[in-house]
Amino acid sequence: MPKKKNENQKTKEHFEEKEPAVVENSDNEDDVSIQDVFDFCDMLLDASFFKGEHDKEVFMELRKIIDSAYARRNKSKQDEDNYDEIIYNLTTNCIEDESLQDFMGYAYKKGKYDFCILNYEKYLNWTILAGSNGNGFSLSKLEMFFINEINKILSIEGINKIAENLEIEDERFIIVILKKLCDNMVRIMNLSAIELIKEPEVYLEQSEQLMRKYDRLKEQACNMLKEECEGFIESLNKLDEAEKNSALKENENMIEEKQNVSQVDIEAEAIKQADSSNKFTRKIPTKKTFRW
Repeated sequence: MPKKKNENQKTKEHFEEKEPAVVENSDNEDDVSIQDVFDFCDMLLDASFFKGEHDKEVFMELRKIIDSAYARRNKSKQDEDNYDEIIYNLTTNCIEDESLQDFMGYAYKKGKYDFCILNYEKYLNWTILAGSNGNGFSLSKLEMFFINEINKILSIEGINKIAENLEIEDERFIIVILKKLCDNMVRIMNLSAIELIKEPEVYLEQSEQLMRKYDRLKEQACNMLKEECEGFIESLNKLDEAEKNSALKENENMIEEKQNVSQVDIEAEAIKQADSSNKFTRKIPTKKTFRW
């Protein structure tokens, strides 16, 4: 999973404009620009695994900014230019930014903006790609989509050993499973942001045929992860067995050493007792021999 850059640096790289555009919100409060999105969310960087809460806040701020710009785009030439600039930044920087990939998924699910048409397949692909790149909000949205596959993985014999080895609780382990399923889907489908951007705009609603296609892909991704998990469990079992054998051998050596020490002590005590009893035993005198 690619590491995120410092959020301030990321903001400058992804949303720096020659003349920073400003969007007024609907309540006529302080002016807000798209550059404020990641700055506003810096305080949330203490979020838990995969920064789920942080990623959700980023999405909410992005939606607020883009919805505001979209609503005002026809009011003036400046508003129109501002909206075009924001969409350009979104569709350009989503190539590397998982938060923007997550928002692209939302845009295609709703089909509400000028740059896209409702397309359920693109919604799934963008969201899966964002989840594979570690976006916690995308992963949380995909939990029900992958629920059958998650249950299959959790039913593997000895699967709890992996969670214990990773030292994470059940809720976070499910996120790990989701992340791995997304990784496998990306590999199977050869997903990339660049190719998704190049795809023509086509209106496509959710359908039974489309979901059957994804059911097959999910099953394939699940089988890949199942095989990986079973291999991991087998390795852990071998390690446990090796540790048990080592402990057993060490224990046997200690017992043998104690037995040897005990035998030496017994023999030493026997000699001591023999010497002690000799002190109270009358010695038979030897007959002297005289020479002439």
